[in-house]
Amino acid sequence: MAGSITLERSEGDGVAFLTLSNPGKLNAIDIAMWRELHALMLHLQALPPEDAPHAVIVRGAASQFASGGDIVEFANFRFEEHSLRDFHENVALSVGLAGHLGFGLGSSPISIGVEGTYLWYGSESRDVPLVGMPGLAVGVDTSNDMFLLHGRVRAQRPDGRVRPYVDGLVGFNYIATTTSVDAEDTCYYVGSTSYCSDDGDSVTNLDDVVLSAGGGAGVMVAFGASPHAMRLDLSLRYLYGGEAEYLTEGDIQWQEDGPVILVPHRSRTDMLMVYVGLTWGR
Repeated sequence: MAGSITLERSEGDGVAFLTLSNPGKLNAIDIAMWRELHALMLHLQALPPEDAPHAVIVRGAASQFASGGDIVEFANFRFEEHSLRDFHENVALSVGLAGHLGFGLGSSPISIGVEGTYLWYGSESRDVPLVGMPGLAVGVDTSNDMFLLHGRVRAQRPDGRVRPYVDGLVGFNYIATTTSVDAEDTCYYVGSTSYCSDDGDSVTNLDDVVLSAGGGAGVMVAFGASPHAMRLDLSLRYLYGGEAEYLTEGDIQWQEDGPVILVPHRSRTDMLMVYVGLTWGR
C-alpha cells in the first residue's frame, strides 16, 4: 500500500505542516509520496503572498520522522522506461502551422528572415470532481503545445519556376501544457440558480524554454510563369533542441482530495520537421 502526505495549515501563525505517513515502513518515502510532496511544494510556492505560509514544517506520522527513501521502489524507479526515452519516442507526431517572412539581400541568392511555428502534440479532456460538492464535476481540457521562433539565413536559386534552397536556423522552442475550463461542462445548479465557470479560464501546468538550431533544404515550385506567382513550398528540417522538461498525454494525475501530480519527461528536444505550404514573393 502506497504512503501518503497530508497538508495542514495552522490558522493565525502562518505555518503549514506536511505529514509523511507510510505505516509499516517507518514513513519511508515511496514514489507516489515523492511526487505528491513535489506537487504540494509547488502548490504552496504558487500561493499569493497574503495566502502563502511563512514556514513549512515536514514531519512524520506516529512519532516517527522518515527512514529515507523506499529503496525497493526507488531502485526500480531509476530505470523506468519513460525516463530513458528520447524526445521522438515521447512525442512521436505533432501537427501545426508555420509562417515566415524573408528579405533578400539585393541580387544575392542569400536572404534573411524569421520563422514562427506552432505545433500541437496531444490533448485530453476529463471531468474533475468539485471539492466538497459530491456528484458535481468541472470539465477541463488539457493541451500540449510547442511554439518555435527562429532567425533564418537562406541560400536559394534566385529565378526559375523550380527553386531549391537550403536554410540555417537558430532560435528557441517554448513547450507548454495548459489546462483550461470547458464552460459547457462546468455549470451546476443550486435550487433555481445556475453557476458556470468562464470558458477560457486556464492554468499552465508546466512549461520550459530551450534553445533550438538546425538546418534544412527544400524546393519551391511556381504555379505560373510570373516571378511573383504563388509557389508550392516543400521542405525538410532537422532541429537540435536543448534539454527540456515537458508533459505528454497521461502525465497529469488528478486526485479528488489532493493536489494535481505531474509526472514529466526530461530529454533533449531534437526533431525532424516536414513542411508543406504556400509561399508568395521572392
